[in-house]
Amino acid sequence: MTGQPGSSPPPVPATGLDVPPCRGLTIGTSLHASNVVDDGYTLATWAFGRGGQEAMVVGGEDQVTTFFFEMAGDKSLPLKAVFLNSTHPDVSGEVIRPVLSGSLSQSPTTVDNSTAELSVDYRCTPHGGNSILWVTVIVDKDVAKSVCQRDSGGDLTIHFLWHKFCPKARAKRKGLAVGTLPGTGNVVMDGEVLSSWEVGTQSVEVSASMASTTFYVSVTDGTTEAMAPPQLQGTFEGKLHAVVGGPGSHGGTLGEEPLVFTVNYFCAPSSRPSQSTMTVVLLLCNSSKPGEQCSSDQTKYEPVTFQWTKNCIADPGMSGLTSFLAVVFVLSVLACGLGCVYKWQYQGARGMEIVPFIDTLRKCVYDFTDFLTLGRRSRETVRYKQAYMSEEDALAEAGEVQGGYSVDASLDDDDVLQVPQGGGYGTLN
Repeated sequence: MTGQPGSSPPPVPATGLDVPPCRGLTIGTSLHASNVVDDGYTLATWAFGRGGQEAMVVGGEDQVTTFFFEMAGDKSLPLKAVFLNSTHPDVSGEVIRPVLSGSLSQSPTTVDNSTAELSVDYRCTPHGGNSILWVTVIVDKDVAKSVCQRDSGGDLTIHFLWHKFCPKARAKRKGLAVGTLPGTGNVVMDGEVLSSWEVGTQSVEVSASMASTTFYVSVTDGTTEAMAPPQLQGTFEGKLHAVVGGPGSHGGTLGEEPLVFTVNYFCAPSSRPSQSTMTVVLLLCNSSKPGEQCSSDQTKYEPVTFQWTKNCIADPGMSGLTSFLAVVFVLSVLACGLGCVYKWQYQGARGMEIVPFIDTLRKCVYDFTDFLTLGRRSRETVRYKQAYMSEEDALAEAGEVQGGYSVDASLDDDDVLQVPQGGGYGTLN
């Protein structure tokens, strides 16, 4: 949640060791990093009381800062509350209008060994100036005692602070066009970001089936302009990895021929669908080396910032039944392979005979084929007898006659057949 802008930071010592530690709790500005908080201790550059050059300063080109919270091992740390406060002591008007997002933006929440995120979208106003922001993390005293193994006598409180610089609004670059198709300005037209792509609107959504989005940047007034490498920022919620590629990913010279860069998406497997906010910042530089990085205070035009949302579908992996069948299949293949080796090595089998239970398999195939064949022959025989034979002839053909005995059609005229006669047997020639 966000605190009230304009309030003052609490008076906390500048040692960086101002709160009881929570072993295993790390906070960083990148995945698995601990450059902000390590084992519950706030590092010096993020601690209160650090002024001037020692304080952490976020430049004007950064529109979003994301903090990654993680708890080592198999422990889970419930957080009672997470607050963001900001102040701008040197400016009378608002400098920023920060908005929190990410899994930690709603309290209460929990941090475990899967990364949790807290993203700060600064949303600088045209006034420009410097702001001070600080995050307060509160852990219930009972949780701190059981999970952090630290009895602080009260709730465990962790603070970290930094400065954000917002440049004053500058002129927009007329003639600048950005589009998702060549020759279009459906993202930026004549230096103005279209309303659907403006920061905070999140009107444009990229479907889960799209693996990338390509942007074409150009100037349409016959002049040229130098552009720094596009900066990709966003709230990825640990569910998405995005990379900028293409020939324009290193910056270059803008002209009527568009400079092309592509944002490639890599969705992580998840049991639930997810959305990630993507932000691109384009800086038009004064540098004579177009591909060289430059900061926003070195540009002669207002940085161009546009935003959209990327959807990722649920990918829960294999179901229980699928997993079971996969295990059965693997074990069956393994057993078959071992059986083949055994029959070949110890029983001298060769060819198809090395297959385990080959006789049983052959019998099954034969019985099944015979069943299908007999069924067809039986239907053909019935139709033939109905059409051409009397009932008596049909019975005789089948080897059955009235009188208590049967005739084998395979006997020749000279063969003798024993037939029942009264209580004994006679012969029939």
